[in-house]
Amino acid sequence: MTSDGSPTNASFTAVAYLESSNQRSESFNDGDNVVILGTVRPQIADIGKAADLFVVIQEQTSSTRLSYSDLDGKSIAWNGGLKTLQPAVETSSLKSSESIGIFAVTLETGTYKIFMGYMLIEGGPLHFNGKTYRITVD
Repeated sequence: MTSDGSPTNASFTAVAYLESSNQRSESFNDGDNVVILGTVRPQIADIGKAADLFVVIQEQTSSTRLSYSDLDGKSIAWNGGLKTLQPAVETSSLKSSESIGIFAVTLETGTYKIFMGYMLIEGGPLHFNGKTYRITVD
């Protein structure tokens, strides 16, 4: 998807696993140390161009929280406005596949929805995953 509704063939994937065993899953137990890694595959026309990569997480735990990852890997509360969204990664030349470390933390009971995207520095729409990557913690 794109922020302006224009077509895109960019793709986004994520994988979550237990830090202790590298066992992939989308369901974990309260207190598990979980690592989530994302992959951004930009449109072919965008490869080689400077871009910002974004990570947004919606946490539905005892409360609902929307946050983004900043350049230092910190989780920053976010109001949902594109103008206030900051990049997790800046790249001077997009590769055909860009890896993003989303987080490696101990999670509490709840549901976590992960959104990834990129935007060219020269302008244009934000490309992002239309279907969220979701993990649950019981």
